[in-house]
Formats: sequence, C-alpha cells, structure tokens
Amino acid sequence: MENNKDETFFIYAIMLQDEYILLHASLKTDIEEVKEECEQIYEMAKLHKPIAILDMICHTKDLSLLDYYVKKYMLQYGIFYVRGGSYYEPILPDYLSKSLESEFKTLDSYKKNYKKTEIAIPKYSREYIELNEKYKYIREIEDVHGNMYCITRDILNEFEWISNKIHFVRNATLNLIDYEMNNGIVFHKKHHFDIVSYFELDEHSQTIFNSIIYHIKKIIEKFFIVYQDNSYKMYENENKKTIVDYDVKVLSNFDSNQIKELLNNTEFFIYSIINYLEELEFNLSTLV
Repeated sequence: MENNKDETFFIYAIMLQDEYILLHASLKTDIEEVKEECEQIYEMAKLHKPIAILDMICHTKDLSLLDYYVKKYMLQYGIFYVRGGSYYEPILPDYLSKSLESEFKTLDSYKKNYKKTEIAIPKYSREYIELNEKYKYIREIEDVHGNMYCITRDILNEFEWISNKIHFVRNATLNLIDYEMNNGIVFHKKHHFDIVSYFELDEHSQTIFNSIIYHIKKIIEKFFIVYQDNSYKMYENENKKTIVDYDVKVLSNFDSNQIKELLNNTEFFIYSIINYLEELEFNLSTLV
C-alpha cells in the first residue's frame, strides 16, 4: 500500500473466522467497507472471512506502525494466529517465522522497560465481539452531511429544541402583523386576523432543524432494524407517525392533539433506541 504523507490511515484489528486476527491499514471508516477491502487484498481474509472489527487501534500517517502493532498482537495471540503488514501471507516463509521467534525470545528485558507505556490488548470473547459489533452498528448513523454521528442522550436535547420551537409557535400571541420575526421564527398569517398558518425558521435555525430531523429519521430506521424479528413490536409501531413524516412547520394542517401525538411518537422511538443501546452497554460491561 502506497503511503501518501498527507493521508491519514486507520489501523484496524479484525477478527477472522477460526480465531485468526488480521491487522489492516485503511482510509475507510465504514465497517463493512473495511471488511470487504480486506477480502480483496489478503489471501488470509479470503480463506478466513472477516467477522468483526476488534478495534480501531489508531489513526496515523506513518504506515510503518502497522508492523509494530502486528508484532504486538503476535505476542499476545501467537505468530500463527496474527497476520498483517509485512506478515500478510497465510503461511509465513520459514525465514520470517524464525526471525519473529528469535526476536520475541529476546524481548523479556525490553518488556520490562516498555511495560510502563504499553497499551494492554484485551482478549475479548466471541460473545463480546459479536455484541460489540451489534452495538456499534445500532449506535452509529450518518448525519445530513454523510459524516458519522453516534446516538447518545444528546439527541434528547436536539428533540427538545424542535419541540420548544413548535410549542413556542403554538402559544404565540394571535395579535401579530402579517409576519413577525421572533425567537428565530417568522410567523405567517393567512389574513390579518386569522390564526398563524405556518412558520419559517431563519437560516441558522433551519440548518439546525434539518440536521435534527435527519438524525431522528435515522434513529427511527434503526428501531425497525432492531425489532424486525419482533412481529408484535412491528405491528404495534409501524403505522405511528412522527415529526419526520410531516412538515410540522405548517401548523394549520394539525390541531394541538395531532401535534402532541406526533411529538409523543417521536419521543417514543428516540427513547426506545437510547434504552436499547444502554442495555447493550450494560451487557458488554459484564463480558469484559
């Protein structure tokens, strides 16, 4: 792999079938794309399919670090089970195997000096690896710009921001001129004495609004992935409408009960995924 000094590579430790581990440097961040890339490049990954990403060890512009981490993993798991970097062949040439064995035999004194700064490599169980892979898949979504966004309780603050905007408009005075800017909102009225028919956000607020709606949309998609095999959950929730399904800024299309229902349904999906992720976090903590 050519090393463009301006490119940052991610060094991954990848669990293969039959307990093998492959270390791989990639420009990619999508888990499935990284695994596919390994199958295309390494004979080892063709013989033993990638199962999961054990760890994203570091990101670096120095590809020489790859061999360093390969040797660290070999020390932990054994030369036979680890491949990557200069040691990529399924069956290492005899001279390489003997060179590694000789090098590792002389490391006792080195380890004593290095131990202070060494990062421990935990030996995870297959159950932990598979559960962690599931956790990462559910937790990570794309934002409106295609960047990675991790679902946390911060999404509740985002949802509250939208909810507050809607409630602000609902409770706004009816004694408005044809339009009036207030709290980042432009109110519009059909007639001078008519109710507020819709509102618009200023440019900054609209950007925030679009971003939050996109996050919520992706979270709802995750809900139906999580519960796709639960027929009761699917039947009970597949027809629930949320603020993602309508342009809630056109308030004249909804009465207060409808708005409340859309907000409640949205909050339900958000909390369902947050609670699910927190359960996975707890289960992972018991497996370490």
